[in-house]
Amino acid sequence: MKALLVEDDEFKAASVRGVVKNMRPNSQFINANTVHSAVSSLQSGEFDLIMLDMALPSHQLRPGSGPTSSLLSGGLEVIMELSYLKRFDPVIILTQFPELEVEGDLVALKKAKEVLRTHYNANVIAVIHYRHEQQEWQDSLIQEMNKIL
Repeated sequence: MKALLVEDDEFKAASVRGVVKNMRPNSQFINANTVHSAVSSLQSGEFDLIMLDMALPSHQLRPGSGPTSSLLSGGLEVIMELSYLKRFDPVIILTQFPELEVEGDLVALKKAKEVLRTHYNANVIAVIHYRHEQQEWQDSLIQEMNKIL
């Protein structure tokens, strides 16, 4: 399985990779930790699965340059790029927030999948509330992966 993991928190990224590797040991990951690197990664071809955080920095911090802009809905940029490219790679959103901001409105996670699919014509298959200390997010990720792989 070829997977794109878009996550700027390395601890969370390692947790997600661990769950996926336990389920699909031969998984190949491309890791992106900014909006810019995620959009660039989409140019490498289609993915069997994209796991996407929503709060992302705009670009990588470089010595001597200005601070990065942290975007609470940076993941939407990735979804919009997929839509623009007319790509339907399956996307699982893993967010620590109980709501997502879509088009200026706060949307509860249980409604977010349909709202995102409607607004952006993207193949969002699940929106999972990531809480490291709880097993529920892992079970949800496994369940959703079983549906598509």
